[in-house]
Amino acid sequence: PPAHWPARRGLPTASQRLVVMTQGSQVYNSHEKPKPLTAHQVRIALAAYYTHPNLGIVFEVAKATGFSANRHLDAVAMSLWPSRGLDLYGIEIKVSRQDYRREIENPQKAEEIAQFLDYFYIAAPTGMVPIDTLPKAWGLLEVADGKVKERIPATRTAAKDGGRTFLAAIFRAAGRPSDPAELDERVRLRLENLDRTIDERVATCISQRH
Repeated sequence: PPAHWPARRGLPTASQRLVVMTQGSQVYNSHEKPKPLTAHQVRIALAAYYTHPNLGIVFEVAKATGFSANRHLDAVAMSLWPSRGLDLYGIEIKVSRQDYRREIENPQKAEEIAQFLDYFYIAAPTGMVPIDTLPKAWGLLEVADGKVKERIPATRTAAKDGGRTFLAAIFRAAGRPSDPAELDERVRLRLENLDRTIDERVATCISQRH
């Protein structure tokens, strides 16, 4: 058997119904339920999705600084090219239905910051959010296997000018130190996305020549 299998474990038979996924020396049983995504994992996926230089993202953004910093949004992203609109996106991360229900029961909470943004999204594990429960104009980003997919596009709204207090809150969030392990994971996902993009472009070029 492969070297990463535990000692004395033979090749799995069909009756054992084992699925081997290698991470170090671990072997996982297909009967085991996959671990639910954490907010940390969703953040890493979002950081890889909103990639520089086309897009930028900061996390834990307040509506202002000082005594007015009484509301926070999980993330604010921005398109960085004038040709793409320089749009601002608000993102609230939800990894449980209970937490999501609390959010939609009190949409005014998110609106305190969303009013300064062009689009507002919920980012959640794939399949967790019932589509018909999304408030009007909200979009949905689904996350699975470290990848983000826009399931429901958000509707553009008329953004108010947040002024320098909101700008200060964004700068403060951008200057917050990042966890080194999280940075490593972001780099890994970005490289994977880059490799995938290159492969797709090569495949397109080859198909166009035939």
